[in-house]
Amino acid sequence: MPDDGEILTMAVKRNASAPRVLVAEDNPVNQFLLLTILEAAGCSVHIAGDGKTAIEQLLSHKYDVILMDQYMPGMNGPEAVTAIRQLDLNAAPIPIIAITTDGDDTDRFRASVDEFVSKPFDPEQLFEAIAHVTGFEPPASVLAEIVAGLAAIRAPAGGTEPVPPHTDLR
Repeated sequence: MPDDGEILTMAVKRNASAPRVLVAEDNPVNQFLLLTILEAAGCSVHIAGDGKTAIEQLLSHKYDVILMDQYMPGMNGPEAVTAIRQLDLNAAPIPIIAITTDGDDTDRFRASVDEFVSKPFDPEQLFEAIAHVTGFEPPASVLAEIVAGLAAIRAPAGGTEPVPPHTDLR
């Protein structure tokens, strides 16, 4: 049974305000999809196309969570996570959520981050991971609209079979 302090902390976390999110992702389709989903939920979002740009953004802006792709040109996700973890940001470490396809080296990357969401990702899984590290949960009605909107995008015009939810070919 949690003590009163833990119960209070859990209540505060569940009512957390929408986080400021840094998305480190090189694929323009995934960038757009994450930007659209996160902003629809009320999040403030910045996009970085590679690890080096993500670190530059992190040094000039305050974020509550980072969504990090594993495979990016230049400085990839694992390299960026290592560099970020070594920064002295004069604050608590910023939670990092990996958003990537499973690969041979995914286990090592998964061990270096706070949460992991596989591509192609489900918005509910994405927001579960965000809630776990920030306490933010979008209202159920907003999440339902996001899920319905994605389903409509994935369904072919006039067809009955949905298009597989594939957002990244890597």
